[in-house]
Amino acid sequence: MNYGEQMLKAMESRDGIEPPRGKYNVEVVEASAFTYQKDGEEREAAATVLKITDGELAGENFRHFMGLSHPVGKEISANTLAAYGINWTAIPSFDDLKVAMNALVGRTAEVTVSYKDGYMNVAVHGSRNAPGTPDKDIPSDMEKPEKPAASFASAAGSDESVPF
Repeated sequence: MNYGEQMLKAMESRDGIEPPRGKYNVEVVEASAFTYQKDGEEREAAATVLKITDGELAGENFRHFMGLSHPVGKEISANTLAAYGINWTAIPSFDDLKVAMNALVGRTAEVTVSYKDGYMNVAVHGSRNAPGTPDKDIPSDMEKPEKPAASFASAAGSDESVPF
């Protein structure tokens, strides 16, 4: 058994549940991007471990696996990663995604779990930083401009008037 297969086996054997279909409020307790071998081919993937934060299953964990090797899976996963809070358009390489995934730990999200053809599907409807943690991408000490520009031309640094 190769290393990637060992990783997958370890992931599958971890404590966790396959929650029933439905909507859940969750917290991201683990997040990673990794490669694994399947059918002799190296594949890229990302995964989160989600802890259900309320309701009958509060405290239970489940894994959200996202395949990144197939074009359709990559498109679906890109949208999902954006919903989790990853700005994937600013990530130049897979190694950078591995680093960026760490920032998801502690975020909360609303998800819907469904099943099709025996596979669990997780739809992420949005996420936010952990309660009490300010958003990292919005500075809280922004300075307000002293005085707005009198015209577009002056804001652009030109004294010429606009001909329309």
